[in-house]
Formats: sequence, C-alpha cells, structure tokens
Amino acid sequence: MSAIEEVEVRPALSHEEYLRALKLRVEVFVEEQGGPLEDEPDCWDPAARHFVALRDGEIVGTARFYQPCLGVGKIGRVAVRREARGQGLGRQLLETMIGHARSLGLREIRLDSQVSVIGFYERLGLQSEGGPFMEAGILHQSMRLTLRGDHVEPGSPDTSGSSRTGSDGGPRSSLSDRARPSSSVPGSLQR
Repeated sequence: MSAIEEVEVRPALSHEEYLRALKLRVEVFVEEQGGPLEDEPDCWDPAARHFVALRDGEIVGTARFYQPCLGVGKIGRVAVRREARGQGLGRQLLETMIGHARSLGLREIRLDSQVSVIGFYERLGLQSEGGPFMEAGILHQSMRLTLRGDHVEPGSPDTSGSSRTGSDGGPRSSLSDRARPSSSVPGSLQR
C-alpha cells in the first residue's frame, strides 16, 4: 500500500480536529517559516471549512476553504508536516478541496501561493494573476482556477470595480486577508 492510499482527506469533523489542524499550521507557518503567531488563527477561520489529511489518525496535512464573495471559493493555509512532504498529500488535499468547490457550483477558486511553490499549484490548473506581494514576511502570488465558463474578470463591476483586485475579489491593498477585521465573519465554526 502506498503512502497516499494510507491517507484519508476530508473535512475536519470536530472542533478537536480543527485544533489539531491549527497546531500543524503553527508548526509549519510559525515555527518553521517564522510567521507571526497572531495570524494563527485569524479572522477567516471561524467562517472556513477546514480540511485534514490523516495518516493513522494523525493530522499530517491541512487547508481551509471559505467563500469571500458570491461564486468564489478561497483555499488557504495549506500545510503539510515536513516529514510527510513529497508524498502527494498536498495534491490529494487540493484535489479534494477543488472537488468540494465544484460540488458547491462555484465559478472559481482563488488562493495566495508562496512564490516558491507556484509550480505545485500550476500543475493543478491554477494560473497566476497580478504581481507578487508580501504576506507574513514571505513573497506570495495570487492564483485562480476557473471552474465554470461564466467567471467574472478582475476589475469588472461585480468584484471591486477597480483594475487592482485581491484574490478574494476585493481591492488589493497592502493588507492581506489575514488583516481583515474579525467582525466580517460569523463567530462559529462552520461544519
């Protein structure tokens, strides 16, 4: 049995699983990459559906999915435990989440990739848009995957009306989605 067959990828089923996924994010984004602890969790977490990759009951990968605007899903906080990398877990996690977005009938998926892993997302069909930007001290690139042919181009009236749009459909500013006020999302964990 290969390593990928031994892994179960699914939405987190409990608050306890979410907390274990959050612990992995802290391990990867704070301890390993030097990101700020105050970003874990952030204001988008209560509104997000959290996905986990489990091997023998241990969370070895995680990512979150939320809908920042109508018809658009955003994938973020993709993290795989260091010793589990290079085994296809990230691909399996993303393919599961893309399938989730398709099942919801969304027109597109957006994400902000660390520049060093753009190729990973391109192999899954995502395309870069706009220029790179700094987030948590790491250079990122907005990316998009069109799921349906009736997508809205950046800068059209039903996004921001501006030619510079962020990966969540709103105007791009120096603030990332990590810095949005927590009052903009519901207060309970979505299941």
